Amino acid sequence: MSFVNTYTPPNKRDIDVSFMDPYDLNSTIPVLPILESDRVCLVPFNPAIHAEAFHMAYVADIESIDRYFPVDWSTIDAFLAFLESFIRQDHTSVLFAIIDKTRPSENPALIPQGRVAGVIGWAHGSLAQLSMEFGPVVVLTAFQRTFVSANAIGLLLKYVLDTPEEGGLGFRRVAWCTNPMNVASIGAAEKMGFTKEGVVSEI
Repeated sequence: MSFVNTYTPPNKRDIDVSFMDPYDLNSTIPVLPILESDRVCLVPFNPAIHAEAFHMAYVADIESIDRYFPVDWSTIDAFLAFLESFIRQDHTSVLFAIIDKTRPSENPALIPQGRVAGVIGWAHGSLAQLSMEFGPVVVLTAFQRTFVSANAIGLLLKYVLDTPEEGGLGFRRVAWCTNPMNVASIGAAEKMGFTKEGVVSEI
């Protein structure tokens, strides 16, 4: 009895970054259309709706925001390529737009809820293990040191950890990985109840 292995790694240089409609999240984990508090809401990131507003604000202060960021989002094409190849094509990952409901939208026709304040997502989501990792988490400069970060993280934590009877996923573990030099990210995680477990070494 013989066997074959025909796996071919995806070509990250040849991906479709066109705006599909409807936008397929391609997720094995259930995603609600909106998670919201009085001042913040999270909606699944749709590049046709959110990419321009997010990226324009991101590159306006890119040196500050991506100091510890391991990927290049310096151009809109690079950001869209990341979104497609590392988020949408990975059925364990989902990205959400963070919307500040207290500030007016840049484009009310496209984004009626408020102003795009950043992005937050999950990766390595496992229904079998009931675990996932939060990331990327990017709060734009104008919204840092406000209620936005805590509300966004809290909304996602509540959905992930609440039981199905409470409207959540019923997961048991959420991880948060960040650069050990990123004091702000570590502080944000600890403020929301995460406990430091160690430092991962890479060779």
